[in-house]
Amino acid sequence: MKKLAAIILASVLAATLSACGNKGETASGDSNSYVEKSSKVKDEAYTVNYAGVDITGTYTGEWENDTPNGFGEFKSNEEGFTFDYAGNWMNGVFHGQGELIIDGSNNLSYVSGDFFNGKENGQVYEEVYYYDTSSGLDHWQYKGEVMNYASNGYGQYMEYYTDGSYTLFEGEFLNDDFCDGKIEYTDFDKNGTVTDTGKFQNGELVSDTEIKIKNGIYDVIQYFAYEKGVGELYDSFAPYVYDRNAN
Repeated sequence: MKKLAAIILASVLAATLSACGNKGETASGDSNSYVEKSSKVKDEAYTVNYAGVDITGTYTGEWENDTPNGFGEFKSNEEGFTFDYAGNWMNGVFHGQGELIIDGSNNLSYVSGDFFNGKENGQVYEEVYYYDTSSGLDHWQYKGEVMNYASNGYGQYMEYYTDGSYTLFEGEFLNDDFCDGKIEYTDFDKNGTVTDTGKFQNGELVSDTEIKIKNGIYDVIQYFAYEKGVGELYDSFAPYVYDRNAN
């Protein structure tokens, strides 16, 4: 799974995904608190840092100590994408509840939820739609715990493909990787839709449905990609049979 900051800012950032390990820094303090407002500004020139990138635009909203504090909206149109954040601020950075929309050359993304010191931290909903769907991926959604732009903690992630199939993971994440939980995905053959399930433990897929066909055993993805024939679908960890023989 590729999370929001890595995908949206691909033209200016290089994202690195980690295996199960330490989560990194931990947010502390009251994410919904902010300095009491003293004035308001409109279309004030301002630069904000998001995911390590300085973005220049205009700010409208509550203002104190020559910086955004309170509720306000920041808009920018540079670096090949439009950037719009509306929500709470503290000492010049996103802090508290907010909504972020980024329209880039490759995708349109939306983030809503908790921010802490300029980063997504807490309960967050994210959604990304792709303009170029040649890879087969249409869009993805994530709802759950986030720390430092990455999925950390419990959440639900879904990928939707142009052919109508999907992949779903629900469980524990660590630095954007599946760690402990259940994965489910679909594919299609001439007899209809097949739903496959698996299980992750400590970052490893420990249970996955396999295909038995023509006296051989194939990983389900290999089967869908190369075989497309007849046979039986079974899972040695949680046995069941799906008859794929032609009618």
